[in-house]
Amino acid sequence: MMRFQEKSTFPSGAARVLLPFAALLQDISRVLEDVPGIIEVDGHTDDVPISGSRYASNWDLSAVRASSVAKVLLSDSGLELQRLVVRGFADTRPLADNRSAEGRARNRRVEIAIDLGESDAPRGTIGFRELSVG
Repeated sequence: MMRFQEKSTFPSGAARVLLPFAALLQDISRVLEDVPGIIEVDGHTDDVPISGSRYASNWDLSAVRASSVAKVLLSDSGLELQRLVVRGFADTRPLADNRSAEGRARNRRVEIAIDLGESDAPRGTIGFRELSVG
């Protein structure tokens, strides 16, 4: 699994992929072309309610961020659309306590995992990396 924190990936409260993150995602998509399995793109937020945003809720923001990442992965790559699953989890799967700024920052993230499904390899994801951009 690859985990990308909000910092340097999206503007605060927005789902537009920042250019350095988009470049990294394009590199990742070229690698994923040769890796079998379903590619799961999951968006996560902290538990602070959204106000004054174009998104009605953290559910919306997390899903649109995951969708934005999937669109970049698909652009200019040989990835097949049917291999991607996009999910928004809002604040339902925190990594850290939302009572601190550091915890909330850890919870705002996008994750990419590969589900190997029924292949000969054990079911699960390939490795895990927490990556930073910029």
